[in-house]
Amino acid sequence: NRLLRQLRQEGLPLDRIRLLVSRYNRRLVVHREVRARLLERFGDGMLLPVEINSSVRLAETPGYGRTIFTHAPDSTGATDFTTLASLLTGRGKKKTRRQDA
Repeated sequence: NRLLRQLRQEGLPLDRIRLLVSRYNRRLVVHREVRARLLERFGDGMLLPVEINSSVRLAETPGYGRTIFTHAPDSTGATDFTTLASLLTGRGKKKTRRQDA
């Protein structure tokens, strides 16, 4: 709510804002609940249809001073960021999500 208020105060158009769920772990109920609340509050138009899942390989990457693509190119993190890049550049299909209900 604070972020939305700040954006409105700055006069930034909310229709240009997209939300990305990151450090997501589908096995955790709290993560599924937060994602469901975001989807309910903001809808499909504002919530990107891809998550950056939490992973050990992704967490290790900064310590090695490398990108996820050079550190662990076959990892979930690399796949998630590739999917995100494809979505943002319009080059790929949206990742289909399982229903977490």
